[in-house]
Amino acid sequence: GLISLRNTPDFLIEADLAAMDKSRGWRIRSYNDYRELYSLGRVKTFAEISSNPTISTALKDLYGSVDDVEFLVGLLAEDRIAGSP
Repeated sequence: GLISLRNTPDFLIEADLAAMDKSRGWRIRSYNDYRELYSLGRVKTFAEISSNPTISTALKDLYGSVDDVEFLVGLLAEDRIAGSP
């Protein structure tokens, strides 16, 4: 039941892709932009988003810059705070 990257059941993959398409179409700002907006500070490395090396490496390979990580992807990739979904 963990809400995270790499934990989407097959029947929801199309819905996730549609959500990404919509966020791109609506020009949703980046993960780092929203962190800044909510006074959380911008991340400077992919390891600050996820301490899981598989995820942080995949993000780096896909985006190249932490400033390019999409909002939804960053939310799903970030490390969990105890007690959060």
